[in-house]
Amino acid sequence: MKRLLLTTLLLLLPLRGLGYPVEQKTLSNGIRILLAPDTHSQFVTLVAYIRQAPPKSVQESALSELVARSLFFGSQNRSFDAVAQSVRQVGGSLETYYSPEGVAISCFTIPSQWREAIYLLSEALKNADFAPDALNRARQIVADNQKKNAYFTSSALRSTLIQRLQSPYEYDPARYNRVTSEQAQEYFKRRYVNERIVLAICGKFDSKQALRSLDNNLFERETVPLKASPAPAPIERESSPLSRQGKNSQAHALLAVKPPAVDHADYPAFTVLNALLGIGHSSRLLHHFREQQGIGYEMGTSLQAHLGEPLIAYLQWDTQNSPTTRPPLAQIQAQLKTQVIEATKQPITESELVRAKSVALNHHLMAQESLQDRAFLLAWYEAMGVGYTFAERLPTLLKSVGLAELDRVAKTWLTNPLEAILLPSLSPQNSPKN
Repeated sequence: MKRLLLTTLLLLLPLRGLGYPVEQKTLSNGIRILLAPDTHSQFVTLVAYIRQAPPKSVQESALSELVARSLFFGSQNRSFDAVAQSVRQVGGSLETYYSPEGVAISCFTIPSQWREAIYLLSEALKNADFAPDALNRARQIVADNQKKNAYFTSSALRSTLIQRLQSPYEYDPARYNRVTSEQAQEYFKRRYVNERIVLAICGKFDSKQALRSLDNNLFERETVPLKASPAPAPIERESSPLSRQGKNSQAHALLAVKPPAVDHADYPAFTVLNALLGIGHSSRLLHHFREQQGIGYEMGTSLQAHLGEPLIAYLQWDTQNSPTTRPPLAQIQAQLKTQVIEATKQPITESELVRAKSVALNHHLMAQESLQDRAFLLAWYEAMGVGYTFAERLPTLLKSVGLAELDRVAKTWLTNPLEAILLPSLSPQNSPKN
């Protein structure tokens, strides 16, 4: 009762703004800039988000990923070694995130290096040359990621599950080897158009100087008209469950569901649904597995839509230390699916709704505390069409979700999940008790 009262009070509190100013500018060539200075911060984060159209073919999927992975492996003005030196100079971290819906470049650095960071990102967006050596390095990254996905670990299985849901195309190194520098350059000019690029800067920097620096570095970037193209025909994805044998007594069951896009009207309610299913001590998954059956070390759901990831429900348990009365592996895996699908059948109570909305709201507000998440989300919201102010509007949308809407969204989106299981080792010492 106390917990319900506290969550209800949280939802009744007046909403505040973002807590930091955001200035939006558009360069003469159409690139959008978001500036969010924070004088109390000791760091700076720059994020460039480039919205992408889904690949139209199996070969274009390889081309799309190679272009994204090659951006910092040399440019027309800087060799690979010079770019690498610049990366080391800015310190912090430089990460490239790729998904079929978009490419994000995130640079986290100290205030004295934000100018160099702007130059580094601008050079990649303006003059990446996709030389044969650059493409070879990108191919090696893709190949290494695929090798990691083949490991007998839950994280590798999770990556494979995400990849299967994101794209219907299986990895084939021959497709990546066929990509030429000319094809990469042509794709870069055609798909990385200015109207799809958003740059966000958050942290300790001078906004006027930063805008001037961005304009000086990017004003020459060629503006290519954005051509509308028909959406690719839907391709049937592989739907059979993934299964791998692990190396210890741990078992892991995972389930993935494709979420609505952030610009879809169902996105806020789906965020609440994620909280209802698997976030917090009163979530449905924890209540069913840990409290009712005493199964599981870790369980819950995750939703990182800004990284292009699906909703993932997960359950981990030890097949040796679990109670002797626990169900067989296949039955536990089936229960995970049942609990997710059950949200489409079992009525959602008012207390569940209040708690889930409070949890979803807390997660959103906590993301604004992280400089890197703040910049990433601002750029992502703007690039995906809901506008950077969605960060301020989302709390109101979360609070307005009702029982009927949540029930409808569950029935709409929690269908045809992809399943995966990491089985325990078959060694004698890891044999299940029952």
